[in-house]
Amino acid sequence: MNDAEHYHAMAETVRKQAESFPDPLSRKQMLAIAEQYEELAKQVEHFKIGRWK
Repeated sequence: MNDAEHYHAMAETVRKQAESFPDPLSRKQMLAIAEQYEELAKQVEHFKIGRWK
């Protein structure tokens, strides 16, 4: 698994965990963490192809 795949997988795991949270604020925070993992994956992908932004 490359680094980007790892971060995509982590995002998916966190999203699945968020579904089980009854508290809307906690669920929202978990989904925000998932989005941060997706952003990390995107940065890794861009870095690997030389388009670091």
